[in-house]
Amino acid sequence: MFSFTKNLRSNAFDCVRWVFLYISYIFIFEFGRRLMLLSYKKVFNKWITIGFSVIVIILAFTLKYERSIWPRYLLGFPGGIISAIGLITYYNYNKTILAPLRMRRYFIIAALSIGIYSILGGIIVPQADFFPASIINQTAFLNLFRMPVQLFRAICSIIIAWAVWNILSIFSWEIHEKLEESYNKLKKLEEIKDSLTQMIVHDLRNPLGIVLQGMQFLQNSLKNSLSEQHNEVFLTSSGKLTEMKNMISDLLDIGKMEEGKFILKYDPIDIAVLTHEAVDDMNILSEGKEIFLKISSDIPKLSADKEILKRIVSNLIGNALKFTSPGSKIEVAVNDNRKNKNVIISVKDQGEGIPEEYKDKIFDKFTQVQNREARKSGGKGLGLTFCKMAVEAHGGKIWVESEVGKGSTFYFTIPVN
Repeated sequence: MFSFTKNLRSNAFDCVRWVFLYISYIFIFEFGRRLMLLSYKKVFNKWITIGFSVIVIILAFTLKYERSIWPRYLLGFPGGIISAIGLITYYNYNKTILAPLRMRRYFIIAALSIGIYSILGGIIVPQADFFPASIINQTAFLNLFRMPVQLFRAICSIIIAWAVWNILSIFSWEIHEKLEESYNKLKKLEEIKDSLTQMIVHDLRNPLGIVLQGMQFLQNSLKNSLSEQHNEVFLTSSGKLTEMKNMISDLLDIGKMEEGKFILKYDPIDIAVLTHEAVDDMNILSEGKEIFLKISSDIPKLSADKEILKRIVSNLIGNALKFTSPGSKIEVAVNDNRKNKNVIISVKDQGEGIPEEYKDKIFDKFTQVQNREARKSGGKGLGLTFCKMAVEAHGGKIWVESEVGKGSTFYFTIPVN
């Protein structure tokens, strides 16, 4: 009974050892095949590995010899030789790139070590009763060199690991250098692009302002002689020019804020009067949409940049107008938040609402919600970015509450002191 149990354990151990040896040599063979595939794409097909693996399994279970011999002969030895040749071939194929990095010696050392390892592991096998295992085997090697072949294989493994580690380290360093170089180039191009954009936009603002003033002058001069239709054309044109001018101003100011060159001009402000003015200005663009204003009593005066604050309110109202249908209502509210020592301004619309995944993105530059109304409006994703940066420059906060299908409400705060 004890002898049977011992034999059973021995057979199980041999089976596990054979399986691990078989898998390891498959990996060596596949590594060599893939290396060669980099240079000879049509020759080393994946079926080579599968075919050799199947043959090894058949031989291992049909012949009575040591089962570890066939993985060594058919997978380990050819796999190691293919890997060694593959390393040299890969180096020669990419010599123009690898030579300046001084990687030649590491490829040669790795190739030689893998080649020697394949001979030590794939040819010098356990002793068996057939040729060449009967003559070239581990016992004969031990008698000849007075040292086991496993020791030499271990030394080869260390050398292979050292050479491959150096190759990977150089690759890693080179990739890092290339990425850093590419990043610097892209950064420089981005700076050139931003400078060019700022210059073009700045040059557009002045003539646009003159055209807008001319339109408003003509409208006022011909007010009594214009028909209702002509007057509507003037109003629409003036509104669109104002919208374009504000967009240009937003882009210029965003650039200044990003560079840390934006300077606020603080003055005492009556937020109620300012909000009234913003609503009156935006009524020109309302196109059948009603804008209501609610201001709570005893609103304290603020210290802020009047022009910038008015543009924040106008941008939020304009944003609401873009995303609501004719006949809808837009509510602008100003409330005193004495507890937190600030004033809260809100703009509520009856649009399609903002999906949850966009709530954190809509304040990013050039970001737009992908819905039907957004596509119709033709916005450029700058207004909300400007609002966020301008509010934060004043020491306030801006956020949105929205539900798809029920509209959105934008809030922002401005500190009282």
